[in-house]
Amino acid sequence: MPFTPLHLGVGACCKAVAQQRFSFMIFGGTQILMDIEPLLGLIYGWQYLHIYTHNLLGATLIGGIAFLIGKPISQWILRAILKYRD
Repeated sequence: MPFTPLHLGVGACCKAVAQQRFSFMIFGGTQILMDIEPLLGLIYGWQYLHIYTHNLLGATLIGGIAFLIGKPISQWILRAILKYRD
């Protein structure tokens, strides 16, 4: 089932253990990247929803992308939220 909130429970546990060394925002962003393929599959009626992003190679590539863009995007989002709040 795509877009399951159960992934966030694992992320919350990791955040509780690793604290400052683990970014919950980057973890959530990675889950969104992983679930783009199943979303497209649901929209276009593909026979299989988990082909490329839900295997070792695809997950490794997505992890690499998240590693490179996760922190700058998280900082941009937080700045936008804090600016809007003021």
